[in-house]
Amino acid sequence: MARTVDAVVVGSGVNGLVAATELAKDGWSVALLEQGDRLGGFIATEERTPPGYLHDTYSSWHPLFVSGGAYAALGEDLHRHGLEYRNGDGFVTGTVTDDGRVLLAHRDPATTAQAFAHAEDRAAYLAMLGRFLDNADAIGGVLGGEPRSPRTLRHIAALLRRERLAGTEAWLRSALTSGRSYCRGVFRGDEADVMWVPWLLHAGLSPDHAGGGLLLPVLAVSLHGFGVPVVAGGARNFVRAFETLLGELHVDVRTGHPVERLLVTDGRVTGVVCGG
Repeated sequence: MARTVDAVVVGSGVNGLVAATELAKDGWSVALLEQGDRLGGFIATEERTPPGYLHDTYSSWHPLFVSGGAYAALGEDLHRHGLEYRNGDGFVTGTVTDDGRVLLAHRDPATTAQAFAHAEDRAAYLAMLGRFLDNADAIGGVLGGEPRSPRTLRHIAALLRRERLAGTEAWLRSALTSGRSYCRGVFRGDEADVMWVPWLLHAGLSPDHAGGGLLLPVLAVSLHGFGVPVVAGGARNFVRAFETLLGELHVDVRTGHPVERLLVTDGRVTGVVCGG
């Protein structure tokens, strides 16, 4: 195996798999190091109840992946190597409250909003989704970029051109607001809160964590637009498609290789030590 490569990717969760694949497709020589005995990180399919019955143990639905740039760039190759998604056109998520109420979100935003108790909330819900879609490129660029990079300024400038100062300030305020507080400020009823605030847990946020006010419309738009795609045969087939593609691209994949330390020269990482 080569001891020198253009890039070393540490960890083989979804971000590591995507990074290694995109670099290799751009002509870089890449080594992918994973401390576990398999690729995938928190993407695993296992028999956890009756024998032969498969469960996606961790990652189960991929709306944020299929709506993102990585899938746009790699989806065709991954499908060529066996990735297949299953989805539906009806209800996508639901919440049962302590008092027995059931609230359901439909792929169609208007159908979802129609179930809201207050007419003003129906209009506010559709307006929330539309406003995010109008600014999705700019907001996505800020969320997905390096905050200190000059490129981020371009996305902020685009937001300012469309939303002016007051609108941009409102987006900033939502980024500093919890999902629960955001819903209380925008809606008279609690339907949006009950349906979407629990989804913030998938982003590592509690209902009262700052940032939820910005991510809540992101999640709502993603599920309305892309549903809840699940991998046919289990999420392990997502990893297998990447594994085959990495082999096709001659990526040096090493499982069972925990990284011990990084070598730094003049402030830059120049090497990785694993297995001595």
